[in-house]
Amino acid sequence: MATTKTKYLVSIKFNNKENVIKTNDLTQSFLELRPQMLKTKVILKVKEGKKEIEKAFSPFQARRMWNAPLATKMILTRLILK
Repeated sequence: MATTKTKYLVSIKFNNKENVIKTNDLTQSFLELRPQMLKTKVILKVKEGKKEIEKAFSPFQARRMWNAPLATKMILTRLILK
């Protein structure tokens, strides 16, 4: 039985709820968690091995990311490469 190792541990906090996901595809995981109504800022934490990145987005920026998957992929890629 082959087991696949997940590459990222993602924590997304918004509207006083925190979602923790283990995934290989950051963009898809982020887009799947789109809320109906966003009231607070979004705090995104990505952990890859020993490297951990934390970024806060305003509600306006977060809505823009959820509406434009290409922009989301670009922003998340830049965060990881920093």
